[in-house]
Amino acid sequence: MYEGDKTIYGIKKNEEDVMKGSKYICDFYKKDLNSYIDCSKCKQKHHDFNKFIACDHIRLKNNQTHHIALPKNYKFEPFSYNGKRILIERTDKGLGDLLTITVAVKELKRQFPSCYVIFKVPEHYKPLLENNPYVDDIIGLDEDVEKDVFISYSNLCPAGVYEHHHNRSIFKSRIDIFCEYLGFNPTDKTPVFCLRDEEIRQGVEFFSNLGVQKKPSIKKKVGIALSAAEIWVSWTREGNLDLVNLLIKKGYVPVIFTMKNQSPIYIDGAINVHGESIRKMASIFKDCDIAVTQDGGMMHMAAALGIPQVCLLGPTDPKYRVTMYKDAHWIVKHKRICPLGYDDNKFCWYYSECTIDEQNPNGKTDIIPPCLNKIKAKEVFKKIKEVLSV
Repeated sequence: MYEGDKTIYGIKKNEEDVMKGSKYICDFYKKDLNSYIDCSKCKQKHHDFNKFIACDHIRLKNNQTHHIALPKNYKFEPFSYNGKRILIERTDKGLGDLLTITVAVKELKRQFPSCYVIFKVPEHYKPLLENNPYVDDIIGLDEDVEKDVFISYSNLCPAGVYEHHHNRSIFKSRIDIFCEYLGFNPTDKTPVFCLRDEEIRQGVEFFSNLGVQKKPSIKKKVGIALSAAEIWVSWTREGNLDLVNLLIKKGYVPVIFTMKNQSPIYIDGAINVHGESIRKMASIFKDCDIAVTQDGGMMHMAAALGIPQVCLLGPTDPKYRVTMYKDAHWIVKHKRICPLGYDDNKFCWYYSECTIDEQNPNGKTDIIPPCLNKIKAKEVFKKIKEVLSV
């Protein structure tokens, strides 16, 4: 982070030293370097340039990463956010990324409890941050406030940059990337979304009014959130229909969640929650006994609300998507299905290689890849029963 004119990520150096460091790094980066040492600040390996090291985590005023060379014996001065007004901006993408960013903010407040955190987000995402104990204020994109530190998670999103450069070789979760952006290693990777007591009661009343009671003799309520904004991580509509019908047949109560911009699924015997506000949808979601999710916002929402979940994954690695969440379970068939013979250590991620053609040399993102398409309703139902029986 940058404060004033002479502090770079808690490192106080005069302008001449910074320029000198930049000169060294430019010269040495022309070579093929295989030598590394540990950075005393971020505890990771960095290039060794004789008397200087290159720290990839130094950030300048525009919040972009720059390679700056520093003396090996340089002592990092502690930097404190306490008493600072910190404006965090997120202007785009979906609720999943915003929920994962709350992990970084929680760690920020844990380490610097007297800092004042202000979120700048689109109007429709303000409710996602309401009642969050780690957020002091929320403003819209057309508003501005006094601030000591400005952090943007939008212009060149750090997770997007990392995943673009490491596609098919991704070894960090977005939670880790967002936390590293602030210079932290998270102690608790659970996203933060806090319902008010009256909202929790509304969720219970929603099912009570429909005659669905929480009793041992009644089958469980299964929240189904399997329609993502991005097709390449969404389960098939046929799979959704098959699972809903199977749950009804076995005496469970399917609760189908779809957003306003998604096609609702209406089936006799199932409860449809379509186009509701974020907070009302979450209040209903929380009262489900288990959730079935995909790699998207509702997966992170289930973790934040403490709902056991079964997550269906295709070309993305569960290790960096869902394994950090408590009571999260998953189904992934990439190893057995992938026509390229990839194993669990090699996932296609954003561009499924099995969909590559002349018009789409990086792969298509508008179709469901085979590794996700092959997951069947019967195995999802089996997994649901296993999780509920624990």
